Amino acid sequence: MSNPRPGRRLAVALRVSPPRWLEFVRSSVVIAACLVPLGYFVVALCNNAVGKNSGLLESIAGLLGLFLLVRRVRITALWILAGRTVVEVSREPAAAGQPLDYVIEQRRTVDAALVCSQDQGRHSTQVTLVSVPLEAGGLRSVTLPDLIPAGGLGNSKRLEWHIDVRVRFGRGLVLEEEYPLRVDSTAKAAPSTDLLLE
Repeated sequence: MSNPRPGRRLAVALRVSPPRWLEFVRSSVVIAACLVPLGYFVVALCNNAVGKNSGLLESIAGLLGLFLLVRRVRITALWILAGRTVVEVSREPAAAGQPLDYVIEQRRTVDAALVCSQDQGRHSTQVTLVSVPLEAGGLRSVTLPDLIPAGGLGNSKRLEWHIDVRVRFGRGLVLEEEYPLRVDSTAKAAPSTDLLLE
């Protein structure tokens, strides 16, 4: 776990996950892996060196690569238009059942929420347990829900907390980003106030 990054207004500035640069690199590698076979096929086609059964897989990979390329360009454009999103909290790890000050700053209209999820079932399906709407702009406060993981605090499938930010543009375009938040669920005030998740 990386060390918390100090914020400008509050103690901790949360980092987007995955980082934009890492998402760009990963998607670029996948796009290149899809388009390179298509490129070789086109060159072979121009040189009349294509076999009878060649071209189908290359064409499928190329179409997938073009689709991903268009999507990559779209997301990158939204990054540029949105600029930097600031998400800061008063402390990390936060304490379950306790208030937490936060700041969400973005020059465009945003929808934000504090989300708690957990892997459940045989196939570890990510299930959202609670989603608390947050307000952007200025110093705000939210009380974290006091939750216990299904199976108790010793359950290996721990609760995962994050702040979801949806930056809205015109024509229905939305940029979604996730800011993980560490939450301490071990310090409970009283058993009767806990919300036990079955």
